Amino acid sequence: MTGVEVVTASARDEDAVVGILRSASMAGSGARASTWGGEFPDVVRDLPAGLVHLARLDGRPVATFVLRWSDERVWGPDDGEAGYLHRLATHPDVAGRGIGAQLIAVAAGLTRERGRGWLRLDCDRDNQRLRAYYEAQGFAHAGDVDCLPRTTRPGYRAASRYQRALGDHS
Repeated sequence: MTGVEVVTASARDEDAVVGILRSASMAGSGARASTWGGEFPDVVRDLPAGLVHLARLDGRPVATFVLRWSDERVWGPDDGEAGYLHRLATHPDVAGRGIGAQLIAVAAGLTRERGRGWLRLDCDRDNQRLRAYYEAQGFAHAGDVDCLPRTTRPGYRAASRYQRALGDHS
């Protein structure tokens, strides 16, 4: 697909990023709130650090992701070997156009630039559709984690961890 530009988001992009996340949340779970909830304080916190990325299609914000350099809560102490992909979302208006795969490729490239050989992520263990998507993108299941405290609302969740080696095929 042409016309997709991915940039590091800034504080002025906060409304666009949160809007994409909210739209994707609602589309992914119908009329009820998604597993993410409706607020994204972690994303807002990550904006000044340059960890949030925004994709524009013909100038319009359509997708986002966060790339962090550690995730002790899910993966344990940082081993310096991976980038951790979070909050990958596309606006429902552009779903099915391959933008998510493009963002994964961008995240892989940024991780490789840091000299790291793995791209890692987690998703809700019971979300079979999302797990199948990540597996189709070349990620391998690397185990499950139970009783993770939720970051956006009270309670706990179970997550499946996935990782992809960043060799020449990524």
